[in-house]
Amino acid sequence: MIPAWQIYFTIAWSCKTPLVFLLDKKYETITKTLMRQFYNWMPSLNYIPEKRDCDNFGFIYKGIADWTTNAVGLVIGRTSGWHLWNMALTKQGVEQIEPQNGKIVTKNKRYRA
Repeated sequence: MIPAWQIYFTIAWSCKTPLVFLLDKKYETITKTLMRQFYNWMPSLNYIPEKRDCDNFGFIYKGIADWTTNAVGLVIGRTSGWHLWNMALTKQGVEQIEPQNGKIVTKNKRYRA
């Protein structure tokens, strides 16, 4: 388990923002394999603009992950417009996952909070 203060600095540096809100005192790490498994457990849902979109997919992904680990969080930022996606703590650092397609991104400029 990693103390929250250490996680705060890891996420703040990786996402280039001081706006990081942590709700637990200690966190664990997960693997990319487990991140992919969480995506595979998501129900097959069709995208519906403004109804079943990025925030809904992101909350579902986090909900599934929460049954196993506290290493998955939410990121809200701008890509071409406002967007919500997930991030996870791995031993390699902070990974970001697009919950609508399962793509895992490492330090991609497009996915920055």
